[in-house]
Amino acid sequence: MIYRGIIIAKILSGKDMDYMFSDQATRQGLCPVCHNLLEQIPDLNAKIKSKKGDFFVTYDGFTLVSQKFKDFCDERHYPNLTYKEMKNMPGLYYFMPNNVFRIDTSMLHLCNFNECCNSFDSIVGGVIKAIDFKVETNDFICRSNFFMGSRHRKGPCIIVGLETAKKMRDFGLKDVYFHDVYQ
Repeated sequence: MIYRGIIIAKILSGKDMDYMFSDQATRQGLCPVCHNLLEQIPDLNAKIKSKKGDFFVTYDGFTLVSQKFKDFCDERHYPNLTYKEMKNMPGLYYFMPNNVFRIDTSMLHLCNFNECCNSFDSIVGGVIKAIDFKVETNDFICRSNFFMGSRHRKGPCIIVGLETAKKMRDFGLKDVYFHDVYQ
């Protein structure tokens, strides 16, 4: 089924990067029973093969951004954004918006609920704004209220307003791709 509603925001995506954690046994933030992601805790000492561009997502769901992306956000004073510099990758930052964009669960496939940690093995599907969630502006950077993906490879959708997406394009950010979020 293709949803054809009003486009109200964009999901950011970028180049894929290798895993931040090559050995999942050393990774923090996973349920000890089912190994689902409970909290995203980056390894700031990780060394991942570097690529050119401004926005990256590792295979295990971590978002990394360039200094140029950080400068874009800082110059425009977007609130509640977390940056943690990667110690072995100068000019790259782990990135996490703290403001939440609530999405409608009716368009998601929530697979295999685990009572051990109250999580699902997999969360996939279309990103539609929750009916009772209000968007006050077209210029924002948020994250989804769900970490999408499977088990330890989950990460948030980074969602930006339509005006923000235009500003990003005009600023010349490289390898930042935009996907529609509907009302």
